[in-house]
Amino acid sequence: MPAQQTTDFYYNTQRNSRFLEYWTDVYLNTNSVNLDTVIISNDYENRPDLYSYYLYNTPRYFWTFKYLNPAVISNPVWDFNAGKEIKIFKSSYLGKVN
Repeated sequence: MPAQQTTDFYYNTQRNSRFLEYWTDVYLNTNSVNLDTVIISNDYENRPDLYSYYLYNTPRYFWTFKYLNPAVISNPVWDFNAGKEIKIFKSSYLGKVN
């Protein structure tokens, strides 16, 4: 595990003076103690950014929904449908790694 974790999507990706190199996955601990299971409500259909803001006080973590649910969410916006059961990070966990 890295000395300092972060939820920045590009944290582990090398950067040169102008561009990002090939993307390197961010390590986030997906143990069940760090996760909750929820059902997407009608208020957040196709709006993972709003749901991220609701849960984490920032829209920047919208990508974590696809990260945790690759079999359920192929497109992070259009597959974010009401009634779908998904795993999410607990806000207490994301607060520690950021």
